Amino acid sequence: MQFFIALALGILATGFSLALMQRIGRIDAPGARHTHLLPTPRAGALGIAVIASCFVYFHPGMELWLLAALAGIGLLDDLFPQPASLRMALQFAFCGFAAYGLGDVWPEGPIFLVRLALIMTAVWLVNAANFFDGRNGLLAGNFILFLVALPFFGVRWSMALPMAGLWLGFLPFNFPRAKIFMGDVGSYLIGATLAWLMLHCAQKSVTQLLALLVAMSSILADPTLTLILRLVQGKPVWRAHRQHLYQMWARTGLSDTKLLLNYLVYACSSFVMARWITMQPSLNACYLTALWCVFSLLLWLALRRNVLRTRRVFRRRTRIQARDGDRKIMRGKDAA
Repeated sequence: MQFFIALALGILATGFSLALMQRIGRIDAPGARHTHLLPTPRAGALGIAVIASCFVYFHPGMELWLLAALAGIGLLDDLFPQPASLRMALQFAFCGFAAYGLGDVWPEGPIFLVRLALIMTAVWLVNAANFFDGRNGLLAGNFILFLVALPFFGVRWSMALPMAGLWLGFLPFNFPRAKIFMGDVGSYLIGATLAWLMLHCAQKSVTQLLALLVAMSSILADPTLTLILRLVQGKPVWRAHRQHLYQMWARTGLSDTKLLLNYLVYACSSFVMARWITMQPSLNACYLTALWCVFSLLLWLALRRNVLRTRRVFRRRTRIQARDGDRKIMRGKDAA
């Protein structure tokens, strides 16, 4: 029942956000950085963020302030664009407060380094979710499936289904044709939820933490590997670009529906691996996680290579068609 109530609230909240953004003129215009062709309202997840905050307010142990604060940063950037340095500083501050508010986490290890690693991971989860929000339904669809699958790999969270219902209510407004984008308020909210779940599992065991991170692979892998690639190539990682695998894949003509389905298949395989990891001792869990990282890297490289080859063939075919068209025009003029 909670799921269906949340679904109805998600539809109403997104409809309200759409009307509000159209009224105040917060529109995302097409441009070189963007893949959409028509002006589209942004900050569509504003209503979702408000309702999600109300949900978790009544859920004991949930870090409400972390979700609300990070979603607030995203909303501020949607309404009044802020420099990346300010957003990053606020992310580190809020994630740092959350990490240092934990109880004993791996007391046998170096406490400072453990907490620093947790803070860095939490900040990256927020930004990875933001980077992954580049095609219709991609981030929301993967996040919904992740929430539904949480019990499968041992994470018990009573808010998972209501949260999934909220985002499922948003999905018809964003997929397959976007009437509104979730905006940074939505991607930061999803990233904050992932960060809180990561911090929560870190208090339980290394095995549970590794299983959760593997289960997040469909959202984390592409942004993480793209960031590493740009670092290796010496390109500025803070500058906006269109080099993510999903962006390159979409430019080959792959529809948003097929793109989402491909990522969901990868997500399901990551859930199976996460389930397997939860049944292992800590050392074996580390080995399996490393094995999954190698598999994901090889898959990402193979897909990227195939996409680049497909784009070259597509461009060559387009040039040939354009040349043939010019010849037909010239023949028509000569005949006249």
